Amino acid sequence: MLERKKLYLQKVCYWDDPSEGSGYISLRQDEFIKSTGVTGEVVDKIKSDVAYKDSIKSSYPFGTSWSLLRESDAMWRIYSQDKMGVQIQTSVEKLESALSRVEFPKEYLEIEDFLDIKYVVGKVDYNPADNLNEIEHFLIKKEAFKHEEEIRGLVKFFVTLDMKRYTNFNTKLNTKIGAFFQGGNYPDWMEPPGKEVKIIYTSMEDDFIEAVSIDPRADDWIVETIKSYCKSKNITNVERTDLYGK
Repeated sequence: MLERKKLYLQKVCYWDDPSEGSGYISLRQDEFIKSTGVTGEVVDKIKSDVAYKDSIKSSYPFGTSWSLLRESDAMWRIYSQDKMGVQIQTSVEKLESALSRVEFPKEYLEIEDFLDIKYVVGKVDYNPADNLNEIEHFLIKKEAFKHEEEIRGLVKFFVTLDMKRYTNFNTKLNTKIGAFFQGGNYPDWMEPPGKEVKIIYTSMEDDFIEAVSIDPRADDWIVETIKSYCKSKNITNVERTDLYGK
């Protein structure tokens, strides 16, 4: 992050929890079943169709995961198993600002004008909910993860429906858009999607990182190394946490 001055966002379907976006999958399945009018065994087949589920997952947003917790024994033990982890502090405002500056991969810059972007920073809810919009389905998680007190930054791409922006559109661009992402909301006349992009980047402000906390179990040499490196990047609010009284 500090060397590249970029924050990366991974497509949510590649996160570790296989149940991510399960409500969104059900929503899309139900919409398809309703639109086609199928019943009985066909409904069961649609619900269990792995390929169809994968095609829905390919329309997931990109995301970055944070926590509201300043100190948590469970989080250190889960996410810093080598006892060398750090906790980065920023603000919701700075995260929103970073998400507003999504960078397209160089090979896809020419399609930027044909895509609309929606981004949101939201607190994860650990209770099931109804009547959710497309993004909100990715702010729901099982209660077993409640200890994370998670905040998420999400970015979703949509192919624009504004025909005025298609002045210089051609077959090559059609293919490029299909190759950029699978599953997005694109018009019926557009070519089927191709290989998807799994990670995107956003540029960070110089003061994006407000503080760094080091694993309370970290050895002294690790603490000094991290402090020295952060100092070289003008980050001075760096300390090992005193969770265990060190």
